[in-house]
Amino acid sequence: GILQWIKSGTQHSLSGRSANAEGGVGICCDRQNNVYFTGNFCDTISFLEFTLIASPDATSGDFFVAKFDQDGIFHGAYNSKGKTGAHAYSICCDQNGKCTIGGYLTDVTDFGNNVVLDPLSSSEIFLVQFENSLKPKWGYNSTAVQNSQNTYSIIENIRCDENGDLYLVADFSGSHFFWDSTITNDHRALITAKLDNTGAFKWLLSSWQTGDVVNPPQDFLIAVDKNHDVYCAGSMLHSYYFGSNDSLVPLPAWDKDHISSGVATTDIFLAKITDPPKSFVKPSQTNFSDYEIYPNPSLDEIHLQLYHSLLVSQVQFFNLLGMQYYPDFRIENTIASVDVHNLPAGSYVMRVTFLGTDIEEVRKFLHYH
Repeated sequence: GILQWIKSGTQHSLSGRSANAEGGVGICCDRQNNVYFTGNFCDTISFLEFTLIASPDATSGDFFVAKFDQDGIFHGAYNSKGKTGAHAYSICCDQNGKCTIGGYLTDVTDFGNNVVLDPLSSSEIFLVQFENSLKPKWGYNSTAVQNSQNTYSIIENIRCDENGDLYLVADFSGSHFFWDSTITNDHRALITAKLDNTGAFKWLLSSWQTGDVVNPPQDFLIAVDKNHDVYCAGSMLHSYYFGSNDSLVPLPAWDKDHISSGVATTDIFLAKITDPPKSFVKPSQTNFSDYEIYPNPSLDEIHLQLYHSLLVSQVQFFNLLGMQYYPDFRIENTIASVDVHNLPAGSYVMRVTFLGTDIEEVRKFLHYH
């Protein structure tokens, strides 16, 4: 090959923090041959005369995304603004130049254009999609249900198909609320998920590893073929199980399928997942998530439509600052109605527990006062 051009971003450490640019985190191209690349930095980073400034509160830095055309002409750059830092791990781009970045964040991060993400606590996955002008369009983050030393979740890799639908693989441990579902694993586990081109959730498949959490995270990769089937690859220690346990959607084609690694070695795996996974139905239609809430956003009352015979014992709300609320509720037949008219307006996480069980379900909702 013949080198056509080469560009660089110059990082400056102004605060004494260690300069930590990671320009090789991810790169992608759109149909017009524009190239987008992402990485992480501290303090400032400059592309020609354009300088990005990290948030002074971001002790571990922010991420950036920069855009060049095929002739090497600079078309702009963007960086996140987090309290402790948002870290990019992967980037993908659809045919129209909308790029999506995934990784993890540990505190409130303002992406601009009214896209503000708050993981509440711990290390949580995030996705942010940008217009081809690098203007943030929408964002998403997971939420930890319970915190412990090993609680974390990180998006390792994302891809999109010709329709702009998104596919991701994420590494996690502990208990997390991912889209419509709470998934818990005391050891290291993976989720593979699909969103449509608007960011709406389509499906999720979880796999899990036996043995203690070791060396998180490691590299996991994802690819999508022309049939929209998904391929996931990575490394493993002990055994990885793909399919179901008592808390996951039954997937007979994968149930009890596992790959065993040597006790003292790290091996690799490659798995194929159909789109949607075989026997997959939406969580609200299965035992995986046995109730749904409406209306969302709520006004005076929010209702829980139950799809099982369990009785609700307690309802808790958590706002983005972690404050707890214990609202009154009543049950008629299979519908539990919760009084929220005195609840301040905002975004909430609702945790529901059921009488005589250790089952907990979590949902996110908006309340307008």
